[in-house]
Amino acid sequence: MTNYDLSNNTSTPVTDKTLAFLAWAAMAIPFPFLGIVGVAIAFIDKGRGNPVIDSHYRYLIRTFFISCLFFAVSFVLSFVLVGIFTALLTVLWYYIRVVKGIIRLSRNEAIENPTSWMI
Repeated sequence: MTNYDLSNNTSTPVTDKTLAFLAWAAMAIPFPFLGIVGVAIAFIDKGRGNPVIDSHYRYLIRTFFISCLFFAVSFVLSFVLVGIFTALLTVLWYYIRVVKGIIRLSRNEAIENPTSWMI
């Protein structure tokens, strides 16, 4: 068994902002269940002391779960053909919030009201 000396580690540590960007990127990629990875990153890393990053994580988590609620309502409404329209509005709402989060994070700005249901 080999012992490794980690005391002289010169690699760059992963910053809070990098993890937040990874979480937002996971939310932005339209691949099934990849948003869950972004939410997992947010749940694991939130509360580490940086209020700007914490506001992003809260906004990201709420975006994911509120969109799940909107998609569930859209599914029920699809039986009367209104759900198709509401599902499209949900996708639009979701990606506007994701883009807003990425832009504000790149500017090192907090989300003004991370508990909002609006854009």
